Amino acid sequence: AVVSTQSTGTEARDNFYSLGKQLLSSGNAEYAVSCYVSAAQCEEQLGNTVGEVSALTKAASLFLQLEREQQKLCISSQERYMAAGIDCYNRAIGRLIVANKRDLAVKLSLELGCLLLEMGHIPDAEPHFVRAASMMEPGNIAFQIVALRKLSYCRTYTLHYTGALETLDTLVDLINKTNSSVN
Repeated sequence: AVVSTQSTGTEARDNFYSLGKQLLSSGNAEYAVSCYVSAAQCEEQLGNTVGEVSALTKAASLFLQLEREQQKLCISSQERYMAAGIDCYNRAIGRLIVANKRDLAVKLSLELGCLLLEMGHIPDAEPHFVRAASMMEPGNIAFQIVALRKLSYCRTYTLHYTGALETLDTLVDLINKTNSSVN
């Protein structure tokens, strides 16, 4: 009997998810993350963007968790987990943009920026807030405010004061515009 590529891909994906969950529950996140990356590749082959983004986001989260654990233990990982986590997030964001799901791409960009801030990687967080702010729909005021505030913080921290002031000006203009449209 000929097995279709679709069913083979589905079976492989399910096996990767299952193995990933087993490895996570047994405390082997370093190996589980590979399963989620592989599941994302299966989802891509199956044309399931939502599943691919979900698996990539899970892998990204695990990579950043591993990086934080390395930092806590004062073990140098040469930030390879962080680089892999950022790459998974960027791939997920890219897939969302292609699928015309910009609102979700914005939220993932904000999530990544905030995680990097939390980990003390402020210069690395800045481009993710820039991307989030630039992709937002005009009516999404709450997320715009968050992105611009975080971006201003990053720019102040990196001594880019002119950029921080420009960002704050944009933020003030946005708030004034919102207040005038409400009144």
